[in-house]
Amino acid sequence: MQQRQVLMKTDRDRGFGYSSDSALPECGQSYSLQQDSAKESESLNFQWLEDGSIQLESEKLGILKFIPVVAQLAESPDEQTSEQILKLLESVIDQANSQPYRTIILYFGTAQDVSKISPKLRRYFNTIGNDLLNSDFNSNFKSDRKLALLPVSPFDILSTERVARAVQWWIYSQKYSAYPIKKVLESRLPDELLKPIQQTGAIRQSPQNNQLLFIRPLSLSNRKVFTSNLHSMIKREEAKGNSARGEVVRLRQLENLPESVDQEFESFLTCPTCPANYSANSFDINIENIGNDCFEAHCQSCNTTWGLQRCGQCQTNYPYIKLGGANLEISDRSVGWSDRVFGRDVLAVPCFADNSLQFYICSNCGSCGNSSQSSSYSCQRC
Repeated sequence: MQQRQVLMKTDRDRGFGYSSDSALPECGQSYSLQQDSAKESESLNFQWLEDGSIQLESEKLGILKFIPVVAQLAESPDEQTSEQILKLLESVIDQANSQPYRTIILYFGTAQDVSKISPKLRRYFNTIGNDLLNSDFNSNFKSDRKLALLPVSPFDILSTERVARAVQWWIYSQKYSAYPIKKVLESRLPDELLKPIQQTGAIRQSPQNNQLLFIRPLSLSNRKVFTSNLHSMIKREEAKGNSARGEVVRLRQLENLPESVDQEFESFLTCPTCPANYSANSFDINIENIGNDCFEAHCQSCNTTWGLQRCGQCQTNYPYIKLGGANLEISDRSVGWSDRVFGRDVLAVPCFADNSLQFYICSNCGSCGNSSQSSSYSCQRC
């Protein structure tokens, strides 16, 4: 039950910050994993279905489904057979993607098994669908093709890391892509409340009616000014008597807005690689808006950086993690190298030829941010 392993926190590994007092479920049963956060109440439902598949479900994140395949797919390495296998599995993925969930196929195999497949097809047999080349996509459905096929084996220690990376992508790619935080109000936020915060760069008014975009968490001074101005407005309206009762109710509904925004930011300002959490009262996590609705967050505890980057080709924002202190000199960039080097601690896959971890592969169109550089000529992928 590798999926359960990677979700749970232990003394040595924070997992994904979920915990449960329940025992492993029997086939057909399920149990709930709770977020280990005082502010967040998010939970994951873990279920082992009757057909043998394993399902994770969250109200916010949707459904992630793992389908185990007993066949040793990598044992028939000739190109024709491999292509037939891929076409069959793609049809399974296409059918599954017509449902409101993400599907990952797990088959019995190791990284060594995958290395025996034709070089042209190796990458297909170890991917979560976010690192394929432009040419790997159907030109009409670039964003819709989600081939996710991973080898797992009790004899391969990296199997758990592969599954963990898939879960990590499912959770954090969705959380980070929610930036900037969007709040839709019943009516436009009064200028007396909006402008003081807007001047600090923490918030902007969306072109859409009554929608606010929060660029960064509200500082303590932002909160203080907002609360003070709001209470002053409420007192003025209350002094008008019954005729202003509706306006008083509307204003009081804004009292929880700062706390609600803080909770939203906590969701993706928890460090993905260490237990450090965002707090308005501490400086363990820094966040910076870098334009194009992208952000960069930095953990002072472990020096890990994460956020959203804009693809120069398709103009899509994609999530990434850059491990703190990573100084890579990797000669073997064969299929599965990112699992060996980063384990679960990677979202968008770094450029194969970039040891500085500055360039990543767009998860939407497959373009590499380094593909226009002179160094790309020596990259086996680009």
